[in-house]
Amino acid sequence: FPVTIAFVYDRVGTSNTAGYSRVGILSAGTNASNRDLFGYSVDISRNGLTMIVGAPYDEYSTGTANIGLAYVFDRTAGTNTFTQVGILSAGPYIGADEPFGKCVKISDDGLRFLVSSPNENDNPPTNGEFGAVFAFDRVSGTNTFNQVGIITTSGLITASNSFGRSIGINSNASLIIIVTGK
Repeated sequence: FPVTIAFVYDRVGTSNTAGYSRVGILSAGTNASNRDLFGYSVDISRNGLTMIVGAPYDEYSTGTANIGLAYVFDRTAGTNTFTQVGILSAGPYIGADEPFGKCVKISDDGLRFLVSSPNENDNPPTNGEFGAVFAFDRVSGTNTFNQVGIITTSGLITASNSFGRSIGINSNASLIIIVTGK
């Protein structure tokens, strides 16, 4: 395989000795480059029909080094067909070396996405790397994704603490945990 890809596996059988069978391959398509680190972080909805894959060093959209993207894929129910349905970005709030997509999470229903940028320092403009987590909602039944929030530390930590290094969410993303620190 010429670039970084993500393999999807289904469990075969139900016993303690059940194995897994590869059912799909996800990639960034024409955006792909080994430098992107596509798959650095991944998550999957509870029903297994929506997946998010972080590529924190992707620079395709702007040519700016290491800005990052997150790719959203759907699996057609009952099949092994996977389709890229969205690309999430931090938009104007991201700059060089602020790897958006370092950590990605998805709600159980596949409608809320959280994507971190632990070095983000452009929202609001700061003098250090505080970090941020971006929240996106998917309009149910569509491939439309809307950025609905940016979560920051609001001055509670000092520069270079990588807010968003890790994220945890409950089933509907109404409660989240965001980890900071190197």
